[in-house]
Amino acid sequence: MYPVSDWLTEALADHRPVEYPWREERPSLDDVEEGDILVVTSMDGREPADRMVIALEVEPERRSFHGILVTNEALMAVGTDLVLDPEDTGLPYRTTVITQSAGWLWYVQIKRRVGALTDEALDAASAGRYGVEHDFHLARRGLPLLRQPQDLRWPVLTADFAHMQALAADCTYKRLEKDFELPFADPRLLADSKGAPLPDEETIQRLTSETRGFSPGCAVWAVNHLDSQRFRAFQPLLAPRSRPAPAPVPDDCSLPLNTANGTADHLLRSTLADAMDIASFVKIAVVEDTDNAQPRHQTFRYGSRRAEYILNPILKVS
Repeated sequence: MYPVSDWLTEALADHRPVEYPWREERPSLDDVEEGDILVVTSMDGREPADRMVIALEVEPERRSFHGILVTNEALMAVGTDLVLDPEDTGLPYRTTVITQSAGWLWYVQIKRRVGALTDEALDAASAGRYGVEHDFHLARRGLPLLRQPQDLRWPVLTADFAHMQALAADCTYKRLEKDFELPFADPRLLADSKGAPLPDEETIQRLTSETRGFSPGCAVWAVNHLDSQRFRAFQPLLAPRSRPAPAPVPDDCSLPLNTANGTADHLLRSTLADAMDIASFVKIAVVEDTDNAQPRHQTFRYGSRRAEYILNPILKVS
């Protein structure tokens, strides 16, 4: 049996794009849908090797999805697994859905989309994952698992479970943070405050309701540097729902952070460190005057980790 990384690399190199008419072609990996078959990697790009998963549940605001492991080792399927043919997936080979190996993954772990399940196959995969009987699943199961050491599939099954747990560890742990999908308020509102007019009350209220407030590091800075008038204006945004990050931004962060304003750069770094401590992304709500502003995002490296930088425009109230 070849290592997973070898067969996956070979399959992808020889695989021509196929049409799966039950799923519209989408150019962006940002638009993940349930049933997508995705190649994912670890958060730091090291071990474990890349694997294929099916997206069972998708949470765009939290930049995460619930993935279930897929392999091409159809003969290794056990009684709880689901064996699929090429017409069920758009892939040029049979696959096995390892229903007991699943976990939450970040969008930034996605490397490419290679196929998608039909609706019937997706329903069967979901049923197998949650232990619900489904006719399609019952007809496509593997052989029941015997006790160790008689059944040679145990080592493969155990390795697959451990592999998926390692891939999902970061997202699974950080999903416990409350409201982490909400953006932080733009730290430049604090940095550019000297001599600038204060945001109007409606804008402050909107920032309060649609964000987590300023990051913990920014809040600490504001307590020691803002004058009383500006402190009172921003006070609703100075009670963030998380603790400050324990470590500064690493020197090898690939996101450009240098600004003309030294204070703005310091506060942006604080926001970035606080955000990375609770998720794989940093969301910042920026106040803009234009009516057609769209969210903007880019991927970057945070030390050895994969991450996203997202700006969510909030229309300035005139």
